[in-house]
Amino acid sequence: MDSDNDIRSIIRNIINKVFSPTKIPDEMRQVLIGKSEMEIICNLIFPDINTNQNNIINQDVKIDLEIFEGLGLDKDNSIFSNINLCQTNLGGFLLKNILGNPTKDLDTLLARQNIIKKIVNDEKYYQDITTSLNAIKENETNILYLWKVLDEEAKYLISMVYFQNRFLKMFNNNELVLKLYNFYIIIFSPLHGILTPILMVLAPFIFIKFYLKKEMSISLYFKLLRVAVSGISNMVKFDPNKDKSDWSISQMVSLLMWLVFYIHALYSNVQLAKTTNEIINILHLKLNGMSKLVKDGNNLYDIMGNDINEFSKFVKYDVKPNFGILSNPIFTQEPSLFSNKGLILKTYTSLTKKKENLLDLLRFIATTDAYISISNLYKSGGYCFPEYDIESVKPYIDAKDIWYPILKNKVIKNSIVIGNQNPLNVLITGPNAGGKSTFIKSLSLSIIFSQSLGISTGSEFKITPFSIINTYLNIPDCKGKESLFEAEMRRSLEHINKMKETPKEDFSFVIMDEIFSSTNPNEGVAGAYAIGDRLSSFQNSICLITSHYSYLTNMEKEGKFKNYKIPISRDKDNKIIYNYKLMTGVSNQFIALELLEKKGFDKDLIRKAKKINQQLCDNIEKVRPKGKFKKKVVNKEKIIDNKEIIDNKEIIDNKEIIDNKEIIDNKEIIDNKEIIDKKEIIDKKEIIDKKV
Repeated sequence: MDSDNDIRSIIRNIINKVFSPTKIPDEMRQVLIGKSEMEIICNLIFPDINTNQNNIINQDVKIDLEIFEGLGLDKDNSIFSNINLCQTNLGGFLLKNILGNPTKDLDTLLARQNIIKKIVNDEKYYQDITTSLNAIKENETNILYLWKVLDEEAKYLISMVYFQNRFLKMFNNNELVLKLYNFYIIIFSPLHGILTPILMVLAPFIFIKFYLKKEMSISLYFKLLRVAVSGISNMVKFDPNKDKSDWSISQMVSLLMWLVFYIHALYSNVQLAKTTNEIINILHLKLNGMSKLVKDGNNLYDIMGNDINEFSKFVKYDVKPNFGILSNPIFTQEPSLFSNKGLILKTYTSLTKKKENLLDLLRFIATTDAYISISNLYKSGGYCFPEYDIESVKPYIDAKDIWYPILKNKVIKNSIVIGNQNPLNVLITGPNAGGKSTFIKSLSLSIIFSQSLGISTGSEFKITPFSIINTYLNIPDCKGKESLFEAEMRRSLEHINKMKETPKEDFSFVIMDEIFSSTNPNEGVAGAYAIGDRLSSFQNSICLITSHYSYLTNMEKEGKFKNYKIPISRDKDNKIIYNYKLMTGVSNQFIALELLEKKGFDKDLIRKAKKINQQLCDNIEKVRPKGKFKKKVVNKEKIIDNKEIIDNKEIIDNKEIIDNKEIIDNKEIIDNKEIIDKKEIIDKKEIIDKKV
């Protein structure tokens, strides 16, 4: 029984291989282009997109702010994925590059705003553009297929409808020859395969019956044919009156083999004809889509082309009429058996060889789509047109009602003014999960949006355009090379060195989240204080720092920082309410241990931790300076105990000394405004610092 099944299986496999139809890949029928492949195609269409980078933001900023990729498990939940409203892949690719390449050129930014304002304010203009883009969206992949790298199977199938012989390839551009060749394969070859064997069998009968005028019945003819199958010599001995024999096994086998070969040849011809016709029909449909896209693209250019000048262009292009052959009526018709196969194949060849002539039109379409996307984003609400001040000698930010673009369902708006009669630097304190990081990221994104898209979150937003935008969030350590603290310090030093080389007329914006929280508190505070103090010395820089280190709030007393907080409130049951609202002042709220308690930590452990925390808080309040630092100038040459020199001689509360280049024990230097904790003991002539 098993052997019978095996034989049947073998026979079935042979039949399937012999008679199975040629399969057309889905990627040919539907134009399937993967994400990575689309990225490659877009780079081919925009080859010069990375040549004019302004380098205002670097890769670290894009990672820290999750501009193009989320940091959590959902990598697709990025800033860009939430604001990208483009209809086309090309438009999305271009918008992504615009967002990642801010500019400070005022003419460019204002030109972009003018286009967006025209789209937003003119409803008919907006609807005409949107209608064209919706039509283009349906046919985009058809035209991008010209840049797709085909696999071997697809290449082979397309080559089936063209001449491959080196002497005949010259006819691949000849409409008439291609038409006749493919009509022969699709129509005449199957008919020839069907009729030729039949005619060969019946031709002798027709010749004898009608040409020689001999009486012969069809039954007699088939008897002669049966004898002929067994051998021509047997026909001499054949007597139709005495022949009573039936078909022998050998005769039946011969006839069966002939039928099998006949059916196989016939099936192959028919299948080749069907495959050829289907491939040409697929190419015809693609060309129909390309024709529609080119037509809609040209209509779009007639609507909007003259409004986009050299300043408002995202990429260079010069749209000119091309491929007039695509306006042929055949490319508005559905494929059929009698479509002009020659014209279809000639047009496809022409487009494949000269696809670069379509680049300018595709770049214009992408530009238009990007503008419509930004306009739709503005129309969705919560966005404004920023104002740019290029006259100010110092940087400033005046932001009202800014919010985080990802949090659309629960928008919390905040306002802040930095610079412009206020300090250039900000320190934000507040409890865990209160929204400090979200606020500084919101402000950073608003600046990047302003200098790239031409719009910003908020009701009002005014800035001096920045030449450097830097972020220090989520800094990873380098295993085996440097600790997290060293990585933080290295990136901070890189920014400081960059600021030293930056001209005074170029402005910088930097945010630092939970600065130096990766080391012990004493050194963390000291390092954060020193970095903050150094950054505040640059008059062309705006710096925002978030921290849990209460001591850093003392920097406000020197006049270069302003303290803000994002506090929590509590309901009647003493449960935490997160308000996420920014206000001036210093936060003294601590809820980290409370959060651990809610997570199920041991109560005795939490009670002990709270007791220690209260003791630490009491100690901090005892040593916190109560007023502004007072300055007293002492003779530069005054020597204390012949060992310690106080330079600039600033004495604070008769106990704390700030010295631009103060030398303590000939080893320690406190720069500009460094604060020595009140617990430092000055015993007339000797300074002992055991806390810093």
